Amino acid sequence: MADAESDADAVDRKRERAVRFANTYIDEHYELFETLAQE
Repeated sequence: MADAESDADAVDRKRERAVRFANTYIDEHYELFETLAQE
């Protein structure tokens, strides 16, 4: 069970890192997303 828990923790860390990256990317390219949303 310890392995399963550590795997879940690793997945959570990867997810948090991915979400942080996505949020940063969206912040940096906000105008692009706004333009695409209007089309």
